Amino acid sequence: MELKKLILQSVIWRGLYFFTVLILNVLIARYFKASGSGWIYFISNAYALILLVASVSLESGMGFFASKNEVSTVKLLNLSMAWTFIVGLVVFVLSIIYVDKPDGSHPFDKRLFLVSSFSYVCGNILTGYCASIFYARKNFALPNMIFIFCNVLLVAVLWITITGRMALLNANSYLYIYFLAFLLQGLLVASVLGFYSPGKWTPVLPSLEELKKLLRYSLVAFAANVIFFFVYRVDYWFVKTYCSAEDLGNYIQVSKLGQLIITLPSIMASAVFPMVAGGQKEEVNRGLKRLSRISLIVIGACCFSLAVTGKWIFPVIFGSTFSSMYHPFILLIPGFLSISALYPLTAYYSGKNQMMVNIKGSLAALLFIMIADYIFIPRWGIRAAALISSMGYILYHAYVLMIFRKEYNTSLSGFFAIKRSDFVWMKDSLFTTMLK
Repeated sequence: MELKKLILQSVIWRGLYFFTVLILNVLIARYFKASGSGWIYFISNAYALILLVASVSLESGMGFFASKNEVSTVKLLNLSMAWTFIVGLVVFVLSIIYVDKPDGSHPFDKRLFLVSSFSYVCGNILTGYCASIFYARKNFALPNMIFIFCNVLLVAVLWITITGRMALLNANSYLYIYFLAFLLQGLLVASVLGFYSPGKWTPVLPSLEELKKLLRYSLVAFAANVIFFFVYRVDYWFVKTYCSAEDLGNYIQVSKLGQLIITLPSIMASAVFPMVAGGQKEEVNRGLKRLSRISLIVIGACCFSLAVTGKWIFPVIFGSTFSSMYHPFILLIPGFLSISALYPLTAYYSGKNQMMVNIKGSLAALLFIMIADYIFIPRWGIRAAALISSMGYILYHAYVLMIFRKEYNTSLSGFFAIKRSDFVWMKDSLFTTMLK
């Protein structure tokens, strides 16, 4: 079964990448502590919003039409580089005009703002565009090798900084290296994609008709991604407004931990999308329920383990300033489980070019989260934020499940009733992977 093969390839390489993300995240948390790392990730979150707008989700259109072989890799690569160059110019000019002088409440001076905003936005745009083309071509190894290399480099430099083995490396200089690594990553993945692209490179962009198709698909995906971005992160702004810097650091760390925990379903979704877009809907449809159940098994086991040990292990891993992580994490567990089971379904509807299903579900969740956050976070803090987000994710999942059930006249129990065959599937998959 091709889907199983793709999932295994994706799990191995993207799993290794997310492991390096976890190591880097832990070291940043311990070195910069809750207030410092919270500010770094909050600024990165603001850059991510700029990135989302600037990219207009072209990576979705690129992945869709590359999977269908309707636009050549060379044209998509050229478009990626051209669009990144234009965005880079705009971001750089706007940063020079609008970035204020530092106010002393954070480690970012004006020059660091300029470097970090340019590097983060341009590097991640180029990375996202090129990775989507790789994944559409069902190649998960090459881009993730580059991502792993860049993260290992950042981990090594941060370790040298923490141990004080080089006098020139300090907290401020590391922040420059951290953000410049995003740009390095983008340039590397674009170079490798160009080297491995089929056919000879030519300086040609997609035709006007191809560009129209890309934009039509991408703009719908853009609407879906903007809404989901705020579904997942709008609470950051409420927490920053009504809670302390330390609470913000603890809450964002819980959120980032959740993102790492649910990597498995997102990895599986990255394998589902190119198959559905490529016309293999029926094969994927048969496996969606199993993918959702396996997500629940694995994510449930992770969440249960951390629910038992988290109260003491979070401060041990991240540092003593992260002692407020445990209760928000417990309240977010139902939401993490819902999101994990939702990923295969949202990838399925994206691959079918029916993203309005995802948009309507995420919009309902966003409205609920924003209203509830405004009412309850000022009084109950990060615990309220966690519970509200969890309920919003469940609402999103319930809506998409309802649509899927109506479309295929199928029972909901197939998504939740764990079967013995699920464990056999996972065991066989692991055994096959180890033999390779």
